[in-house]
Formats: sequence, structure tokens, C-alpha cells
Amino acid sequence: MEEVNYVNDNLMYYDIRKHQYILTPDAIVERYGINLADILDSDGMVSPDRLPEMFLEEVSRSLYAYIYLWAKDRDKTMYVLSLPKYRDGIQACLEALTYAYLLSNTNPGLYFTGNSLNAIEVNPQVQTMLLQYKLIFRGEYRGLPEDYKDKLGITY
Repeated sequence: MEEVNYVNDNLMYYDIRKHQYILTPDAIVERYGINLADILDSDGMVSPDRLPEMFLEEVSRSLYAYIYLWAKDRDKTMYVLSLPKYRDGIQACLEALTYAYLLSNTNPGLYFTGNSLNAIEVNPQVQTMLLQYKLIFRGEYRGLPEDYKDKLGITY
């Protein structure tokens, strides 16, 4: 089994506290040519400059929440998803989900009620991508290192 290696770059980073990858606004600019700061409605926000990052954190939370609905063991799934071989698939799914959220409403700012993203299901295209990239799995993971929880930085 390969070692955990959190890979950060200008498009996506791994938040060790949340145990999930999160896109940067640059990823959406590079993939779709969309500057989130220009299209998200920041009226009434305490920190309007943080709105793109907050939006992308919520997209990540939504994707991982959906993945964990499938998981038999959340901790094992969390470990497996942190492995480098799944990074590209996670990035592609996060980009597609972000774009789907933006397209489903002409005013992306309407996704926000206060400072939180409204509950929106993962669309069928992203569900298919999750299956193609083998990011959702109902089975039992075998062959994980005994100390996989330590590699996540989780203390039990």
C-alpha cells in the first residue's frame, strides 16, 4: 500500500483538519475561465474576499459527505482518499461539482443563505465520475497499514 502524501499546489490543497482536498479559486479560472470573486454575490458578507474560498470549501464538504454516505468505514475511506493515486479524480469531481453548482442558477450568490451553502445533491454527472474514478465504494478495504489512522493525523 502506498504512503499518504498530501499534495498541495496552486489548484488544490489538502486540509488536514477536515481530511479533504479543497480547490483553490485558481482551479476554476484555469478549468472554466471563471473568476469566482467576480460572480459570487458578496453583499452583506463580513469577509467578502473569502467568499470564493468559502464556496469551494462547501463544494468539497458536499462531495466528501456524499462519498462517505457510501462508506462502510469512514476512517478507512478517509485514508484511501488521501492517497496520491486518487487526487486527480477528486480534483476532476470537485471541478465538475463546482461548475454544476454555478450553472444550476443564474446567480451563484443565491446558493448562500447567510454564510452556508444550501443543501444541494451531487448531480448525476458527478455521481458517474465518482464511480469511474473509483471514489465511492461500499466494500471492505483490505491491506491498509496497521497505523493508517496515525497517517491521517487523527488522534483516538
